[in-house]
Parts: sequence; structure tokens; C-alpha cells
Amino acid sequence: ATQRLWAGVVLLLLTLGAAVAQVVFRLPLPWRLTLWPFLFLGLAAILQARYKVCVMLALRNQVNMGEGGQLLLDHGTRKAVRERAWKISLASLAVSILLMGVIMLIRPPENPENPNPDEPPMELVTAPPSQRPRPRIFGRFWTSTEGKRPPLVEETIAMAPVQTLAGIVQEGQG
Repeated sequence: ATQRLWAGVVLLLLTLGAAVAQVVFRLPLPWRLTLWPFLFLGLAAILQARYKVCVMLALRNQVNMGEGGQLLLDHGTRKAVRERAWKISLASLAVSILLMGVIMLIRPPENPENPNPDEPPMELVTAPPSQRPRPRIFGRFWTSTEGKRPPLVEETIAMAPVQTLAGIVQEGQG
């Protein structure tokens, strides 16, 4: 139970930290919705540890008494464990939806350089593709002292003297 409690607390704290980071870095609102499953799982782990009931074992009519899963034979105990598991699940769902609503309502802090928080900051606005500079691939290898690029491989081959078999034979006869 202690391991589950700590796992739930750590997961909940990491999720809330990620929510703060998303607000500070002004991620779009739909990205905040990705935190909901982690909120739910963290809260479920905390509540399961608090009430000493494993929801997954309760759904299989079992409990863990320290020796692995043991089947519940008594109808009254089985019903009580299942009710507690449902209450844990519904409480985790309700609290996680409430926390998610609070996270969705949080507005990022005002930026004096950018008074409109819905627009990205100026340094993030990019030029249209037609106005962007083209990348210079191998640019430093193509420059020389005269400012001209060295000839390409195809141009070098085209400028080389071509010797054919006929030319070699004629040289040998002459």
C-alpha cells in the first residue's frame, strides 16, 4: 500500500508540474488534455492505497492479503469490496475531471513584449516559405578565394581530354 501511495503522489506531482510547464510555455489548450489520464491514475493509486483496495483485483473478486491474489468466497465481503472499488474509481474520475477543468482555465502570465497571449511571440513568427533563405548545403566547401565555386564532378569530367580506343591506336601507328 505504501508503494502505491508513493507512486500515486509522484505521478500526481509530475503531472501537475507538466501542467505548469504547459501553461508557462503557452502550449495550445488541447495539449493540456493529454494530462488527464495521468491525473486519473495518480488519484486512483492514492485512493486505492488510502482505502486498501485494489480495483483490478476487486473486479476479479479477489483481494491481496500479502500472499498474492486470494479469491473472495463470501458474498457480503465480495459486494463490499466491489462497492469500495467503484467508489474509488468514481471519486478518481470526478476529482481528475475537476482538476483538469482548473488546469484548462489557467491562463498564462502576461508577457509585456506580447500583449496578446493568443498570438505567438514575435521571435516565433516565421516568414512565408517564399521569403525564407535557402539553406547552403556544403556552402563552406564551395567557396574559394576568387568567390567562385569549384567545378562539379560532371564538369571536371567534361573538361578532361577524351581518349578513345581509336585515338590510342592512331597514336601508336604514327
